[in-house]
Amino acid sequence: MKPLLVGLQNPLSDDPRYALYPEPTGSTGWRIAEMLRPAFSHRDYLALFDRTNLLDRTAQIGGPGYTARLRRGADRLNDLIVSHGHELVVLFGGDVWRAVLGLPKVRPPWLSWQWGTIVPPVRFLTLPHPSGRNRWYSDAENSAAAARALRQLGLAPFVEAARLLCDRRLDNLAKRGT
Repeated sequence: MKPLLVGLQNPLSDDPRYALYPEPTGSTGWRIAEMLRPAFSHRDYLALFDRTNLLDRTAQIGGPGYTARLRRGADRLNDLIVSHGHELVVLFGGDVWRAVLGLPKVRPPWLSWQWGTIVPPVRFLTLPHPSGRNRWYSDAENSAAAARALRQLGLAPFVEAARLLCDRRLDNLAKRGT
């Protein structure tokens, strides 16, 4: 199963195919795809990760009712995670992290894994939102660590496919009695 990347909102489109899309240049999706280079191209990024946003294009960010809008988005996300069987989910940004994990207004532990309360079990990786305004990524060590984590997640579908292939081969050998 592909890892799922979760952003806050796509101001350009509600079409799910364009969630965290690597265009236009400078967009959040573009920044994420660039972190995967040179190991993966933008095309690889689109193939290796499922992507979604918590809020739709027209939802107001901040202001009255923001927490309720985030909670509704988190409920939809939980349904998506369960229905698609996602096991690895990357949450970009503090608002997304707090909404999805139901946590109070505290600073997220960037680059940390947490178990969700969703069944089946889901692991969540928390990264700052790569909007270009977050100074966390200005630190070369931080940006390198985030890129390394994303590249490793990009390999997850390959690892899963190899495991399934080995399981099938073992099953075939067992059926033949060898």
